[in-house]
Amino acid sequence: MASKVNLKRVILHIGRHKSGTSSIQHCLNRNVDLLSAAGILYPKHGRGGRVAHHDIAKALNPKLQQIQINPTQIAEKILVERQKEEHTIIISSEAFQNICDLVNVKEFLKALGPENITIICYFREHLDYAIAAYRQFIHAQTIYQPFGAYLSGKFESQKNLIENWKNYGDMKLKWFDHQSLENNDVVVDFLKTANLNIKLPSLRVNPSIGGDLLFLKLLHNYQGNELLDYNQLSSISTIAPEWSRPFQVDDCTASKIRSRSEYNSSVADAIGREPYLKSFAEYELPPSRDIDHQLLSYLEANHNFSLDKQLKQQILLGAFNNLMDCQALSIT
Repeated sequence: MASKVNLKRVILHIGRHKSGTSSIQHCLNRNVDLLSAAGILYPKHGRGGRVAHHDIAKALNPKLQQIQINPTQIAEKILVERQKEEHTIIISSEAFQNICDLVNVKEFLKALGPENITIICYFREHLDYAIAAYRQFIHAQTIYQPFGAYLSGKFESQKNLIENWKNYGDMKLKWFDHQSLENNDVVVDFLKTANLNIKLPSLRVNPSIGGDLLFLKLLHNYQGNELLDYNQLSSISTIAPEWSRPFQVDDCTASKIRSRSEYNSSVADAIGREPYLKSFAEYELPPSRDIDHQLLSYLEANHNFSLDKQLKQQILLGAFNNLMDCQALSIT
């Protein structure tokens, strides 16, 4: 049965993907008791034992419904968790960004019955977002796709997403870059943006693979083979900075990529500020000349992993240097 004390606020954190969501969610999950003591509930329902409310977001998405769901019942299960009559509820999932028809979201929020609703969404700058998402895409599966093909049809105007969601609460939009984040820390910034007067220990999670590690995973995807599992790759990426770095896109090509999309302009119009445009020209386009002596040697020594001698020789001779096909991106 729901608490008799009125619910003051619901804070919906809807993403976006690769914009600090995992860091925020892990921090909230690790500090549920501290949050509760401050009158803030981060519900267990809808998280399936994990850190984010992906199950709620998927259940409220009409396109993903296999059976009819009742948004009111989801809300009631969350309200039951208000054992300390918390005044604020935080719900977080980047899967909310995939909902185009918000009819179930509307019913869900109405059933929660808060006095105020805050919707928070972070946006990574277009090319920075595309590169981060591509690295995650290669990391998480065995599909091969060059970067140019991956870009096609993605990262377009965000106007519809913003227009849809702003009708359901006080929408706070932020750029996810070092010039925008409070103390250059997305957790600190999230708490400030949400107007929550509480301090939580920050942490960085969900590292992306990069450099030679990204190249090796891409090569195995290209050949239809497994490299190592997701968690192993994540762990390895933290060992050396060069194994988690972005890849090179020269400034001219970067400008052309950005000019082909209305992503940045649509978000800038809503936020009222242009994004910081990071240069990726300083990075290396893998594989590096040291891949054999660094990454391959490390994998052989620590993961009982070795490449076929002929394949290794092909790598060292540059046979796979164009797997990402970044040069093709400059062709208009």
